[in-house]
This record gives sequence, structure tokens and C-alpha cells, in this order.
Amino acid sequence: MLWKPVGGPLDGLGRGYPVHGIIDVSRVEVYWLGLAVAIGSILVVGYILRSKLGMGLAAIRDNDSTAESSGINVFNLKLYSFVIAAFVTGLAGTIFYIYQGAIEPRSAFSVQWLVTIMLATVIGGEGTEEGPIVGTIVVVLL
Repeated sequence: MLWKPVGGPLDGLGRGYPVHGIIDVSRVEVYWLGLAVAIGSILVVGYILRSKLGMGLAAIRDNDSTAESSGINVFNLKLYSFVIAAFVTGLAGTIFYIYQGAIEPRSAFSVQWLVTIMLATVIGGEGTEEGPIVGTIVVVLL
């Protein structure tokens, strides 16, 4: 399949849109960058779970109407968690496409991504900090 950028020459053969400016990035640098984002996200999750934000999110998980009647601003906490998750996911996606070298809609919006992430979470166990890490290791090794 050929992709034609708007106003640009035909590019592709199934490869997608090239990510410009990443020619000098080596695989080792991408690995270390990915590892830094992974460790950073683990630290952020650990910090959130031990903070007031984490306690508020746990209260919302149990019963959001009870949490709201207890004085917790449910909308703000949900918004904060969404923004943090979107930021970390955006970093991970950026590193993946730097590694891949091209952006292709089929790979970006495939159901395979959702299934892989859910599989890692279910294998490792939900509700724990270590579970998704163990699940990710198992899924990657398989």
C-alpha cells in the first residue's frame, strides 16, 4: 500500500509516513530512552498510589458518588489521571515510532495494541504495582 502525504511526493510501499529528523538516532539510544520512560512511569505510578491523588482515585474506584459526597472532586481527579496517562502513553508512542522510523495508520490504530496491553495486565494481575510489570515481561518473552 502506498501512502501519499498531502502536497508531498508518493512515499511508502506499506511503510507509512517517514518520521523526519531521526536518522542519527541509534537503536541503543532508543533503548535507553525507552527504559528511562518505563522506569519514570513506574516511579510516577508508585508516587501517585501513595499520594492524596491515589487515595482519591481509590475512593472513586470503590464508589464515585460516595467519594464525591465525602468532598472529593471526582472530575478533577479523573482529569488528572487521564492527563498523566495520556502524557506517558504519548511518550511511549513517540519512542516506538522513533524506533520504527515511520508512522503507519494500520500499526498505530490496530486492535493488537489494546489486546497486548490488556493481556499483560491480566497475566500480571490487576490491582498491584508489580503485576503489569511481570505481565509485560511475560508477554514480551512470549
